[in-house]
Amino acid sequence: KEEPGTIIWMSVLPAGERIVIKMYRHRSIVNSIRGRVVKYRVEREYDRLRHLVDWDVPCTLPVGWMHGFSAECGFYEMLATRLVPDAEDLASWLEQGKYCDFTELFALVRRLHESGFLHHVLYARNILVTGGKVQFPDV
Repeated sequence: KEEPGTIIWMSVLPAGERIVIKMYRHRSIVNSIRGRVVKYRVEREYDRLRHLVDWDVPCTLPVGWMHGFSAECGFYEMLATRLVPDAEDLASWLEQGKYCDFTELFALVRRLHESGFLHHVLYARNILVTGGKVQFPDV
């Protein structure tokens, strides 16, 4: 991730399922207070992914979210999603000269919008490709 306050790593649940954890670190006290009143950033991301799952839009499946404080990271927020096996981001996929069916991508964006959702950062690095199929990993 290109944000200095963000760390992303993989972990394994007790049942053996692999997940991706995204941690936003060094969040300000203002963000923490606002999160209690409105919603935390990761809570909003979790809700958006649940919304896409409910509308059958291919995306990473959310597992859970949390927030907290530690001496090392300050205030933080964490989002866990299921790992999409053998997935690459679209930017890397295209850099390697691989083919992608953009018709399918445009149809997915249309379904995304029909669900009432507008993705504000739809960059090639925010789209996953698995076996030529596309999906949204991050909202």
